[in-house]
Amino acid sequence: MPRRHGLHWTYAGIHPAFIDLYLEEEAVFEHKVLKFTWGWKGFDYAKIEQELNELGAQGWEAVGTIVPSVGAGQSIEIGIIVKRERNG
Repeated sequence: MPRRHGLHWTYAGIHPAFIDLYLEEEAVFEHKVLKFTWGWKGFDYAKIEQELNELGAQGWEAVGTIVPSVGAGQSIEIGIIVKRERNG
């Protein structure tokens, strides 16, 4: 939250002029969740790596994972969250 200091508003100690500049340059991202399931021999890590490298070449960046577990903590799928800056 902005705090009032004297005659100027600051946000985390940043001068108001810089806040406006920052807000004008704020990026908008699109997101995607990649889903990989447990196969006969486990997860196909080579396939996961290949797909992440292909998406990375298109500007996507991995930013998180979702690994739901069943039973005694075993995972049957992996979700990888990727994002990239939206153009236009």
